[in-house]
Formats: sequence, structure tokens, C-alpha cells
Amino acid sequence: GASLTWAAGPARARALFPGVTIKRLWPKGPKLMRCEPGSVIPAHEHDEHEHLFVVSGDFLLEGQRFRVGDHLSSPAGSRHEEGTTRTGCILLLNV
Repeated sequence: GASLTWAAGPARARALFPGVTIKRLWPKGPKLMRCEPGSVIPAHEHDEHEHLFVVSGDFLLEGQRFRVGDHLSSPAGSRHEEGTTRTGCILLLNV
């Protein structure tokens, strides 16, 4: 599963959805999202271009399984069905 340490720091993690927390790394910049096994990110539309990088675990989206090192680029205006994870994951997001 997602075994990386969620270290304390100046930025605080906040709950986003059940089993999903998010933490901004710097005031303007990337965020880390931690998803517990079986958690769900609801369907959504992107207002801005987003880059997603799988740091640990797996992330399932629209029938595709993303693993460690995989990258997904979502242009502004694109829409995703719900995403989930079997093992839990940590995702790096940059908007």
C-alpha cells in the first residue's frame, strides 16, 4: 500500500473525501494526495490543466491502472469518472 511517511510540516493535510487527504507542499505549487485502499475520488471536471504522478501504490481511473512512476495529464475542461485505488496510493498533483 501507500507506505511513505506523511511527515509533519508547515502545511496541514485536510480531508478531501472519505479516506482521501490532501496537503499543499508550498503556498503555490504541487499537492500530495493520500488515498486509503478502496477510497473513491468522485467524478469531476478540471477547471485548469492538471498533472498527476503516482508516487506510491496504484490508482484506477476509467479502466486504466496507474502505478508508481505513471503520469496523467488532464487538460482544462476534461472530465473524469470516479477514481479509486486497490492498495492505497500517494499522488503528486500539480495544477
